[in-house]
Amino acid sequence: MFGKLAVFGIGYLIGARAGRQRYEELVGGVRDFVKGEEITTAMGFMRGALWILRQRGRGVSRRQML
Repeated sequence: MFGKLAVFGIGYLIGARAGRQRYEELVGGVRDFVKGEEITTAMGFMRGALWILRQRGRGVSRRQML
């Protein structure tokens, strides 16, 4: 919750000082970065790792997962 509020506050300040056009450029740059190949690959890896951890937490053995 606090993190979202902080990001909103920073975005608001940048937008208020730089103007709407510059704010849109910054937001577009962040979106491009997040959609980049490296970030997408890392997110896929993390989803897989979390899925394995969740299965282990349920008591599913490694053989049952395959």
